[in-house]
Amino acid sequence: MVKVTIYWREGVAYLNWRDGGKRFRPSIGRVSPREAEEIRSAREAELRHGVRIISRAPLLRDFLDVWLEWYKAEHPTTHGKAKSELRIILQNLGHRPIDTLRPIELEAYKTQRLVKDKMAPETVGKEVR
Repeated sequence: MVKVTIYWREGVAYLNWRDGGKRFRPSIGRVSPREAEEIRSAREAELRHGVRIISRAPLLRDFLDVWLEWYKAEHPTTHGKAKSELRIILQNLGHRPIDTLRPIELEAYKTQRLVKDKMAPETVGKEVR
């Protein structure tokens, strides 16, 4: 059974546990004691049950915001169109961490855009890419 503890150093919280003879001490940043305890208990449950609870990946919305900034610098004339095309996928899936998006959900999104919204396959392909 894995026991996860919290330790603090200079206002930064760290998780601490041993697994398979190795010691792990990842930083969880400058968080409140309450947030640290929530993260600690979730990590302990992940390790005990082998199921990921806490996503470390960025939200799709945050990732696409950074990508759109890059796209604007590289393709200034088509930036507005790209932003417009991503609007709907952001409304539907923007709140989700990237690593929680399943392929079947993206396929369902593509089907919705092609059949229900009657969008061109090229447009839908661009949105998903």
